Amino acid sequence: MKLPVDPPLRSTDQPRVRIRGIYATALSKFFLDREYQIVQSSDLMKERLPLEEKPLSPQIDIKTLYGKQGVKISCLSSHSEKTRSLFTNEFEDVIINQKEIEKGAVYKAIIHRPSPKGGYIARLTPQYEAWLPPRTIQTGNINTGDITILEVKELDSEIGIPRVSRDINYPGDFAVLLAKPNEVKVSNKLSQEEQERLSGLGEILLPDEWGILWRTAAKNVGIEELKREIDRLTEKAAEFTASIEEAPSLTKLRNGFQSMEVFFPGMSKRKLDSTRRKVVPTVKNHHQFKSLGMKYALLVDFTEDQLSTTLDPSKASDMLNEFLFSRCRREGKELPIYHKKLKGREVILGPATVIESKTKENDWEYRTFRRFETGGIYDGIEARQESGDIGVTFVEIGSEKLVTLYFDMREDLKGIYVNINSPIELYKNGVGYYDLEVDVVLTNEGEVKILDRKNLERLCNEGIISKSLVTWIEDKTQESRRWLEQNASEVVEEARRVIELAK
Repeated sequence: MKLPVDPPLRSTDQPRVRIRGIYATALSKFFLDREYQIVQSSDLMKERLPLEEKPLSPQIDIKTLYGKQGVKISCLSSHSEKTRSLFTNEFEDVIINQKEIEKGAVYKAIIHRPSPKGGYIARLTPQYEAWLPPRTIQTGNINTGDITILEVKELDSEIGIPRVSRDINYPGDFAVLLAKPNEVKVSNKLSQEEQERLSGLGEILLPDEWGILWRTAAKNVGIEELKREIDRLTEKAAEFTASIEEAPSLTKLRNGFQSMEVFFPGMSKRKLDSTRRKVVPTVKNHHQFKSLGMKYALLVDFTEDQLSTTLDPSKASDMLNEFLFSRCRREGKELPIYHKKLKGREVILGPATVIESKTKENDWEYRTFRRFETGGIYDGIEARQESGDIGVTFVEIGSEKLVTLYFDMREDLKGIYVNINSPIELYKNGVGYYDLEVDVVLTNEGEVKILDRKNLERLCNEGIISKSLVTWIEDKTQESRRWLEQNASEVVEEARRVIELAK
């Protein structure tokens, strides 16, 4: 047997994908058009799309991220590269952060040293370490230097590295063979009645020295098929155990499920809107508004329910956009600006107060004012930050740049900072964007400069952004440089007007 092996799920001609959350309709259509098989769909999705239900578990599992700005994908490692390429090829500004270690992967590891949190730090490969907690170890039966087989159970443990266990499980399509004898568990996604039925079957079908976890797909098959599944997994477990005895230490023995977070900035959301529109009536900015929270999501749902009956789609979209943007007027209030880095870190800029907000070509625009109380350095514009300095920021929904002007307490200009970003969007409590690592500045000496360009190639090589996004960023950078060279005096005049309004 060639190592590493894949988990013992059944293979099919079409990759199997399960999709949940606010992007489900658009992404189901997206994958269906590319000949993927959609499994375990909701009843609503079966009404919307021509789906042929197959009683198998997904090889690719997609759920909406907390915050609703994208999706979390867990997929068999054999499908990860193609899945990643689908998104980077089709969505220009998509951002992908992928974990280096796979959940469910199995390693022939070496116990490296005791952990300050208890248990041990194990070395999985020459590059990667993981934490073996004390609760998974029987007293006195493991020591530093021991070679042992470990499965990755959690990618982010409380000590910042993956958590592993010596309990090796075997996932199939209808069941998971558990390294816990006589234990029967059932997916909590099933009804109470179905859970009770499968619990009873589990007691009957329990193999020696193993436990069973029934998966969601088990509800769709009969007892004979479930028995064959348990027999197959038991056989696969025996084959795997025999095949790894001679394997060298510090190697991967079984692939796991690759975890990636896929973020959809403004352009990607608009493309998803367009894809969804091919399936059901969809208003402009559907996915942006659905990410704002339940009350806005319900309003979007209500409006779209009327589109096929009484409302003109274009007029309804304009009315909804106008209403939702009007609810976000914030004069006199602080405006949190969520400055998201491409590797996941988030910085909230401010606090700055909204001095003026207005519509602009069906989008919204803010002018904010901030007075600085502490010193420091304005990176890039080559000027000191001093107590009493003023910052004026122009925030335009849909814009690919965030413009901030810095003045001293006498209102003399210190410099202008243009942040190149994904299109600015409304967020639940403010506005946000993804910082695209390049900035254009007007320095204190009056020179227009471009900063940070060297990071783009590295981020592209790491697979976080696509080559097409790099090209887009470079184009927007040059466009912003020309804009700043031609409009600096006009922008300064507008900022001084905002300062007067703030007095």
